[in-house]
Amino acid sequence: MSSSAKCFEWLCLMLPLHMGEQLVFGVDELYKLKRMLGVYYTLFPEPDYGTVVLVTVVGSLVNLLAFAILCGNGRGVPRFAYSASSA
Repeated sequence: MSSSAKCFEWLCLMLPLHMGEQLVFGVDELYKLKRMLGVYYTLFPEPDYGTVVLVTVVGSLVNLLAFAILCGNGRGVPRFAYSASSA
């Protein structure tokens, strides 16, 4: 199994665990982040618009990074499919 596949498996395991931990012990980090982003939120007429823009930008960057990792062999074939077929 390639290292990128192992990393993806760990990510699939850790994200639900982290969300469960947040639900059990509280979402204090969300309030800390909102305080830190207070200046950013003043750029928008409503804070919800700022949140939507921020989530869109961060989500797009994460998707672009995942796409770059999957198609990193230069041939346009995702790494997981490529490594599975070459094994």
